[in-house]
Amino acid sequence: MTPSKSSTTTTTTTSTGPATHLMLLTLLLVSLLWMPGAQAYPGGAPGNRCGQMMPSHSTAQPQPMGGMAPFTIVASSAYYYGGKRLTVTVSGVGAAMLRGLMLQARDSSSPPTLVGTFSLKDGDSQLKLLPCTDITGTAVTHTGRADKSSVAAYWTAPMNNVGNVTFMATVVQNFTTFYVGLTSTPVRYMAMNNDMNSDMNNDMNSDMNNDMNSDMNNDMKKDNMNSGEFVAGSFAVLMAALLLSRLF
Repeated sequence: MTPSKSSTTTTTTTSTGPATHLMLLTLLLVSLLWMPGAQAYPGGAPGNRCGQMMPSHSTAQPQPMGGMAPFTIVASSAYYYGGKRLTVTVSGVGAAMLRGLMLQARDSSSPPTLVGTFSLKDGDSQLKLLPCTDITGTAVTHTGRADKSSVAAYWTAPMNNVGNVTFMATVVQNFTTFYVGLTSTPVRYMAMNNDMNSDMNNDMNSDMNNDMNSDMNNDMKKDNMNSGEFVAGSFAVLMAALLLSRLF
């Protein structure tokens, strides 16, 4: 008689220790960082954001522009001419601090065109140039996530007249609070060869006329003084002759 064999079931248990948990957490974080629409750019905005100037901050939306945004964009001059360099400053109002930004110069065409080129101040480590087109310096962006009360960059105007130019910026306060499409007061074009030369010529003509009038007045005064002296001298001689005729 053959003894019956009893079936034996073996159960394998996989342990999940701290190392496994750490690996799973790392994979989760990496997948979240690479999900479309969930990217942040602490080292500056990428070139593919130049058109809409919209940060890719997950589901966060820009602040409504109906109210007063706590940031200003100010140019150092209200006009430009070919090759003129302006300083453009983006500042927080009151205690408002900015963490990131993208700054552009746009003309008034529809759709607008990026105009002019930006350059950085010597030693500026808070900003960098962004090539939104094939020309370097058509935009400016941040280099790190540090809070800043204000930043400034140079903008050099194109040589030709491109009409009114508006400086436009997206300013980021934090991951969920940012403003898109902030604008400066438009900067208008002034023809260097016509208007400014005309003003200079008018000033020069005015100065010349004033100098000529002053010289003429001085000459007339001198002539009058000389004439007066001549008359006085002649009268004295005549009186002396009359006096001598009576004596003799």
